[in-house]
Amino acid sequence: MEQNYDVNQRPTKGVHFFAPHHIVQEDRVKQEFSIKDLENLSGVKAHTIRAWEQRYALLNPNRSSTNIRTYGGEDLKKLLNVALLLERGLKISKIAGLSPKQLGQMVAEGPSVSDEG
Repeated sequence: MEQNYDVNQRPTKGVHFFAPHHIVQEDRVKQEFSIKDLENLSGVKAHTIRAWEQRYALLNPNRSSTNIRTYGGEDLKKLLNVALLLERGLKISKIAGLSPKQLGQMVAEGPSVSDEG
């Protein structure tokens, strides 16, 4: 049976994503994500995530001893919020510097968000 998981873990009208079986394991939520996981969950391509890391310092992944990027739950949450705001028409240059709290507030404001001004 499919379950929806809220992006912000609180009721938000229409903002849900499906957690694939490899993310929820043995009744526990995965704590570490690969760039491929982020791509699959957010719809943002891996090369775009890497570019945003360089240009805007959007995410700051940990690196393994072999230099593989790993991301935490907060990184995933931030990327999901950014992806939603981009879908609403905001520009990455306008939202990349916002704090996770500010991003969450903008997401909670709903679909009337615009990037005028």
